[in-house]
Amino acid sequence: MALAIWDSDSVFQITNHDRGDIRCVGRARSRFDLRCRWEIEEPERSKIYSILDRMTEKPPDSITTEGLRRLARLCLCKDYRLNQVEEVVESMPEDSASDLAELIRSRVEEYSELIGKASELERKHQKTKEKLKGTKRRLRNAETANMELEEAISTLQVQLNESQQQSHQLEETLANMRQEQAAFGADLVAELWQTEMCLTDTQRTNTQLQSSVSSQQAQLDELKHQLHEPEMRNINLGMEKTTMSTQLTQKDAEIEGNRLHLANTLLETQKLQEEKSALANRIGDLQGELNTVKDEGKCLAAQLSTSIQTWTCLRQSLQTAARSTQTSLNKLRPCGLVSTN
Repeated sequence: MALAIWDSDSVFQITNHDRGDIRCVGRARSRFDLRCRWEIEEPERSKIYSILDRMTEKPPDSITTEGLRRLARLCLCKDYRLNQVEEVVESMPEDSASDLAELIRSRVEEYSELIGKASELERKHQKTKEKLKGTKRRLRNAETANMELEEAISTLQVQLNESQQQSHQLEETLANMRQEQAAFGADLVAELWQTEMCLTDTQRTNTQLQSSVSSQQAQLDELKHQLHEPEMRNINLGMEKTTMSTQLTQKDAEIEGNRLHLANTLLETQKLQEEKSALANRIGDLQGELNTVKDEGKCLAAQLSTSIQTWTCLRQSLQTAARSTQTSLNKLRPCGLVSTN
């Protein structure tokens, strides 16, 4: 659709917008030279609208006198006013010059408003670009922090796996030591029982031989010598038992320390997982803000482009209308229809 550069309907004042019809533009001589009240019927009315629409798309100086005559003939009632065509044509230029000047002034004001709006849209676009840069920078920082956090979590996970393996190995060693201690304790108990049985037999024999101490002294010394060996074995077994108990206590303490270290590592891992989740949520929020800012930037860019195109078209139309108006005014000045002031 072509751009309208002036309002021919308002300039010529042919149509009646209140009633939605077109009245004859001729003058009734019998009614004090008032405007005729006969209504223009179809198909002339549609032709009038079509001619007015075409006129608004062209500069006023491009309208020929013949075109005005054709419009005047359509706007006069056929029965009484067709003889007033030339009068109507002669009255049109004088009315149209001032109205067209007013129209151009209003178009200049509209262009100024559009230029202001275009400047405001440009400022908003620049602010949006700066905001978008800041959001991208924050997103890159968050991604870097997330990568560092993931690396720290991976390192702690490796340490946790190593600690768990060491803990499993220590538990297996402790279980083996307990089994060995249990087996050694059973052997020791059996050996102690046998020793006690030997002592009991020896004491019984000693009681029996006390009546003949002098005669059995040699046998008694031999028995004491035989008794000395189990006692030494008992002492050695007791020392070994003490040593193994000490080692067992040390292993228990070492396992307990590993369990505490494992618990601390699990707590640190849990904290890092929470921080990672928080960072992931923050990254999602920043991504949503980035998408919103991108959408706003696209909308503003589209609005700016549309405004610039409209402004360019209107500026060209203004230049064309100004040249046309100047030409029309130059034509009208020799006739005395337009003041030179």
